[in-house]
Amino acid sequence: MRYSRLLILSLLLFPHFALAAPYPNPINCDNFTDCVTPLVNKAGQVAIIIAVVMIVIGGFMMVTAFGDPGKLQRARATLLWAVIGLIVIIAAYALALAFKEIISGI
Repeated sequence: MRYSRLLILSLLLFPHFALAAPYPNPINCDNFTDCVTPLVNKAGQVAIIIAVVMIVIGGFMMVTAFGDPGKLQRARATLLWAVIGLIVIIAAYALALAFKEIISGI
């Protein structure tokens, strides 16, 4: 019992005795920009799709308002915030690309 604890402790303290096989990099990126670029691209695509869907919903709300001032105001607000969101998404994507160029130049 004492020798088995000593053997386990020695294998933990000296990992070169474990004869572990090399493990390939699961992320498949060598630097920061290679890792972040796909994430930024996918997030931008999803955000643009959501913004376009909100613009369509706002347009549908405006068409179905039938002159009701409350519904028309809500539809205008939906369209306004969807367009503002789309502008923010495009600006954030441009800023991310600028940061990518700055970081990759370092």
